Amino acid sequence: LDHLSRETQGWFQPMRTTVRALLCFGWMSGLRPSTYVVRKIDGVPVADVLTWRAISFRTDRISVFIPKSKTDYFRQGKVVNIRDTGTILDSRRWLNEMRSMQRSMGYGQQGDPVFLHPIERKPISYPTFTNLLRRAVQQAGVKPPLNQKISGYSLRRGLITSGYLAGLPIKVVMGLGGHTSDAWKHYVSISEDQKRNYHIELYRNINRVHVFGYLGAERA
Repeated sequence: LDHLSRETQGWFQPMRTTVRALLCFGWMSGLRPSTYVVRKIDGVPVADVLTWRAISFRTDRISVFIPKSKTDYFRQGKVVNIRDTGTILDSRRWLNEMRSMQRSMGYGQQGDPVFLHPIERKPISYPTFTNLLRRAVQQAGVKPPLNQKISGYSLRRGLITSGYLAGLPIKVVMGLGGHTSDAWKHYVSISEDQKRNYHIELYRNINRVHVFGYLGAERA
């Protein structure tokens, strides 16, 4: 993600700032894209637009109030906290910079969309978001795993996969994506190189091999 963010260097400055904020926010929050970009069916928006009113800037984090979500059955709303990382992936840093840019253009007020297309001056749609993400990936020379394509859910998938591969407790991994069931497993992506490395690591660390339902012999 750091490399993707750097690869926007040659972009039109307002667009570069917007895309960086999108990349960092989308990955660090683990939210579904429909929470922060507009989905449309036959040209009609089917989701509320995330506005600056929903975002609170704290000393060490930003808090995002989500009024309704797929797992919020009682429609009470929930708050997602995104802590500072002190790195280029710092969502608070890029959101602040993007808001300053928007204010210089006459936007960025409480009721305005957070992710506003700097050229079209309207909320970023899901197709536009996906195209921007694919363009950044292409420029960065990043190759997705086989049989997978870059989509708006790739950032959410990336966070959940990273949490899983880092060995976080399953409950924590579920919390990253706001899951309450085993649906989080569908978001975990493991490349062939990772599988190969895990097989090597497994062989190095295991003393007994459990094969076909019985315990094998000691490893030589």
